[in-house]
Amino acid sequence: MGRRRSALVSVGLALVLLVIIRMSPAPIPPKLNRILAVVRASSRDGSLRHVKETYDTIGKFLPSADRLVFTGVKDAKNGTPAVPHSVIGRGKKWYNLVRGRNIPQYHGDSWDRIEWRTGNCYDFVKITSIIGQDRLAQYDLFLWVEDDVLLSREFANYLEFRNTERKWDVLVGLHIKAPADHSYPGGGFLAVAFKPDALRGFVRLVKKEWTENPIDWILDHLQAEAKIWTVGPVVTHRKLPSTLTGCKHASAQCI
Repeated sequence: MGRRRSALVSVGLALVLLVIIRMSPAPIPPKLNRILAVVRASSRDGSLRHVKETYDTIGKFLPSADRLVFTGVKDAKNGTPAVPHSVIGRGKKWYNLVRGRNIPQYHGDSWDRIEWRTGNCYDFVKITSIIGQDRLAQYDLFLWVEDDVLLSREFANYLEFRNTERKWDVLVGLHIKAPADHSYPGGGFLAVAFKPDALRGFVRLVKKEWTENPIDWILDHLQAEAKIWTVGPVVTHRKLPSTLTGCKHASAQCI
């Protein structure tokens, strides 16, 4: 009799556990961020062939992201990036102010450097304008990737899934070790992810400062209104010819 009662108790406990397991909610899978990744393709040493590798690594590590590539009219004369892309031109305002040398030589920069850094800023604003606010509003993150940069799985891990913790408004991927407190050290704009409010704030600052400051300095100024977080090393900065006249490679010395 005792054995039978023990067996019944065991069966009862098993049934209770089975009911509990069935009633327990299934774990909720993390939601993917809706990401728009943008590459500004520049001719390097007369070629745009390097862009495909950057484009492909974005697709490899962020397969759900939408990817857009833009290249300038002058760059397009050196061939195509071998990936879907759009050709953009700079407006009369840029030509009048920069090529016409109608702005101060801020920071003692040469006109070659001024043309290079104002071009980076102008293109950022132009590209976001072309994409448009309606389309940008469809995404959780806007990811800007330089055409000589390769993403990594580690960097993608920070971006791919939504995180309820508000650690950052802007995430900067570095090719060097990030500071221990993840603060932005300046000196680069290789792979930068913006949440929507931060992107709008950044575009506003670039429109205000584009003739005076490099784009990474303007990003530093954004820290007054947005939390910028850095991680690294999480990207590879390839040693390709620089787009700045007089610089052999894209390096800190050339920036």
